[in-house]
Amino acid sequence: PLSMKAGARSAESILRLLRGEAVPYVQRIADGAVYSRFDNSVCIDVGSKSEEIKGVVFDLDDTLYPERQYVRSGFRAVAAFLHDPGAEDGLWECFEKGQPAIDAYLKLTGREKEKAGCLEAYRRHMPALSLREGALTLLTHLKEKGVRIGIITDGRPEGQRNKLAALDLATYVDDVIITDELGGAQFRKPNDIAFRIMQGRWRIPFEQMAYVGDNPAKDFQAPWQLGMKSIWLHCDDGIYPWPENTKLFYGIKMDRLSDLEGILNANE
Repeated sequence: PLSMKAGARSAESILRLLRGEAVPYVQRIADGAVYSRFDNSVCIDVGSKSEEIKGVVFDLDDTLYPERQYVRSGFRAVAAFLHDPGAEDGLWECFEKGQPAIDAYLKLTGREKEKAGCLEAYRRHMPALSLREGALTLLTHLKEKGVRIGIITDGRPEGQRNKLAALDLATYVDDVIITDELGGAQFRKPNDIAFRIMQGRWRIPFEQMAYVGDNPAKDFQAPWQLGMKSIWLHCDDGIYPWPENTKLFYGIKMDRLSDLEGILNANE
């Protein structure tokens, strides 16, 4: 059956008018009202404008940890593969210039034929990573309050799982979805399939779920359309900076992960 939000009482009003009843104009809107539209129009629930958040889904890269850490760690692994002590800094310099670092460095050193091995070393290495400031406290508090915690992340599964292991996130997170494991890169954000799967596992209404990410270009389209609270972590150290005047983001902006609890508490 299909459903729709507030506004479906028009059918009820028409029936009352047909019976000769007076139907006064009402300005108050029942925010969150959901109506079944299968055989009959039945009001299932009338929620409040602010729903208590019972589940929080996080992006991984540049949200729970700075992705530059992973890049630097990967360059260290490539340097070990090349047996070149100067490669880590050389690769980082290329990266900071906005160049495809491995290609640029190998061309600079005349070792282009070793690209496949370098990519393998980068993608398979176990990274040295640490959570963003405030992330551990935040996850601990959410778990203590009984809030479900999930991660939806794009990328090569082996690399993403190595990141999760390096950050020891299994201790705090209830569910993880690596979108590429759903069937390939076509399931990456902004595709909404991963969000629907997470909601199906938790059996929590989308209106009681929040999503925290760092990239307005792709992170928030699906959760916003599904009715989730969207929260943008605006971090200056992100790999993918976004202009301040972005028109693609609908939600709340915060500068630190520690701000999240206050945002969620405002809904209670």
